[in-house]
Amino acid sequence: MMDSTSVSVGRIAAKILYRLVSIPSPSRHEREAAKAFMEEALSLGLDSWMDSVGNVYAAPEKAQRRAVALLASHIDTVEGWIEPQISTEYVYGRGAVDAKGSLTSMLLAVNEIARQRPDAPIAVTGLVDEEADSTGAWYLVESKRVPSYIVIGEPTGSSRVAIGYRGSMRIEILCTGRGGHTASPWAGDSALDKLLDYMLMLKKDYTKPTVMQPTVAITKLEAGDATNTLPRRAKAILDLRIPPHVNPEQLLKDLRTKLPQDCTLSIIGKPTPPVKVPPTSPVPRALIRALLVQGIKPSPVVKAGTSDMNILAPYTKSIAAYGPGDPSLAHTDSEKVHVRELEIATKTYMHAILELLERSSRDNPKQLPV
Repeated sequence: MMDSTSVSVGRIAAKILYRLVSIPSPSRHEREAAKAFMEEALSLGLDSWMDSVGNVYAAPEKAQRRAVALLASHIDTVEGWIEPQISTEYVYGRGAVDAKGSLTSMLLAVNEIARQRPDAPIAVTGLVDEEADSTGAWYLVESKRVPSYIVIGEPTGSSRVAIGYRGSMRIEILCTGRGGHTASPWAGDSALDKLLDYMLMLKKDYTKPTVMQPTVAITKLEAGDATNTLPRRAKAILDLRIPPHVNPEQLLKDLRTKLPQDCTLSIIGKPTPPVKVPPTSPVPRALIRALLVQGIKPSPVVKAGTSDMNILAPYTKSIAAYGPGDPSLAHTDSEKVHVRELEIATKTYMHAILELLERSSRDNPKQLPV
């Protein structure tokens, strides 16, 4: 289907990705990388633009910025600089895996489809702030501009299709006590002791090494004012991960029931709900078939983390995630993606989107934000 040879597609992808990972773009600082993406899209002959929150798009020129199928990755990364490198086999750099590799392959897939169908109602977007508060995805939802079919670009490896993600919730545990002198702790009342007792209970009950169980991770702990006084106040911030089959409200109820006396639990920010779709739904089915066409045996998976799929899923007809790169390298100092994986991902996105276009004749394209 591609006009270019497989080798040249991989090399083109590697060159674009190298440019993107050479521009730092931690959450809320994506603009320069988004401008580079626009320049690459325009050089390919695509239409490209940014919306009011900074999401960047590329689409066939005659699509009139309307889409029935959207390839959605993110342009931001976590903090931490990795010196970009490019070789005949790999591209190294912050975001190579999570998720500029996906974004690059999506761009080339849209370009290849546009060669055949200049008016195809499709687009690729690099959403902002995915690693923080998902401002870009929420903007699509709030503007009511979510297309019917969405492929999320997140690292899954060449053969896996993500049909689900755990949800996440940040919670604060605050404990109080009378305090007391450290010389006679038995006579005092330590807020930190209460908090630590609760943390040990959580560690026992919610640290099973499986994505299908709730887990809790302590990310911040504060207590104490002096070295000879029992803490009167102790606070912990927790990252709670919720698998698709678990009711978040019931889980919160259970956590509150187990709280020690003089301790409270509160939610920080907006929770991200868990998500899971049937593998027979149109988008995962199209991705699975796209892999089979290439002789690759696909595996549907549920991922431990969260993505913009959690946010966008309730507003689509079908959604799933797929992308190049070893997900275990995401957020590490060892991010790298193989050029061959970029090539496979480009073909996979293209086959999947073409199949979705065939079944979407009755779906009205959504006008994308500008």
